[in-house]
Amino acid sequence: MTKKVLSLLLLSLILCSILITPALASMNSSLYINSTTAYISRSGGSLTIHFDITGNNMMDYIGATKVYLYEKTAGTWYLVKTYSYTDYLYTDMMKSNSSVNYCNLPFNGSATKNYYATVVFYAERSGGSDSYNQDTSEV
Repeated sequence: MTKKVLSLLLLSLILCSILITPALASMNSSLYINSTTAYISRSGGSLTIHFDITGNNMMDYIGATKVYLYEKTAGTWYLVKTYSYTDYLYTDMMKSNSSVNYCNLPFNGSATKNYYATVVFYAERSGGSDSYNQDTSEV
């Protein structure tokens, strides 16, 4: 009986490691993106969304294509602002011929409401690219 239980346990562990390893590898490895950081700081109702991205090499383009800001009202999250690198006010969201990009985006919100953002990171080199979505913590 003990041999059967141990054999079953060993088989389960092997199957789990086989199934989980490729999933983790695909989420954490990129030919283009080395690291990302995204967070929100606030002073009263004034918010700043901060993000940075580091590429694995010199990139043709590196940064964020979009940043979505959400506000919590009456227990429900609502999209209140979308930032895009194609908007002339936010062209610093995307850099060319660089390996890093640091960016700060302002928002005048409410001191009594909570916020979080989703940053859509992007890096491209020689026709290949990768993107990655990252949520900030709630503030």
